[in-house]
Amino acid sequence: MIVRNRDAIPCVLDAIEKQQITIENIRIKDLKDQTHLVDLKARASYKHTTVDVYRHISGMDEVAAAEVES
Repeated sequence: MIVRNRDAIPCVLDAIEKQQITIENIRIKDLKDQTHLVDLKARASYKHTTVDVYRHISGMDEVAAAEVES
């Protein structure tokens, strides 16, 4: 996902974990346009569909773009 503000990254990660999604690995990279790539490996319950996870992440104000793969 692309996060607009560096200071918002912890809030975004907390919001993801509050949805009972376990974050296993994180990589953060500064991009040239002053945004930040947050590449993470996460695990969710079978009750969370890929679309549900995508909607939750992409719907956050701090997130400029999201990609979810199952």
